[in-house]
Amino acid sequence: MFLLARPPVLRWVLAVGLVLVALWADLRPAQTVEHPFARTDLPAGAEITRTEVDMVEIPTGILESVELPLVLSHPVVSGEPILRSSSSTDEVTMPDGWLQVELAVPAGAHPGSTVVVVATALAEGDAAASYQGIVVTSGVDDAFGARIATCAFPPEQATAVAVAASQNRISILIGS
Repeated sequence: MFLLARPPVLRWVLAVGLVLVALWADLRPAQTVEHPFARTDLPAGAEITRTEVDMVEIPTGILESVELPLVLSHPVVSGEPILRSSSSTDEVTMPDGWLQVELAVPAGAHPGSTVVVVATALAEGDAAASYQGIVVTSGVDDAFGARIATCAFPPEQATAVAVAASQNRISILIGS
């Protein structure tokens, strides 16, 4: 009675369907994008182009896309991805007539931050003075781990800040 049995058509259809799904999963185009990763340690303030990074294929949607070239707002370690938040997009214009002074600032300083310089008294009995300005650019790290930033001050305060800084009589406070 084997000849009178119904053929296993449903099993054949399911098997062919399973093979087609497997082929589609294997042969579909990969959903990846190229993303920049630091080739070497990069200092803050460095301009990043395709020569300083390795373009690595990563799955789509893991990291936001980044347009090169860009300027780093903080240091990036070798092998670390370059993120959109790594770029220094803040452009701060210095007020007219203000003067720039380079100072070693705390790590949280970024362009647009308020900087307050407290200068200790030069002679005993003199009062300490404070001067308020803005961070125009930041990102250069010196060999001792401090971040060097360009800060702008009104002309009447800039000279006092520069003199106090040259005599190592200042403390620097940063605000947002």
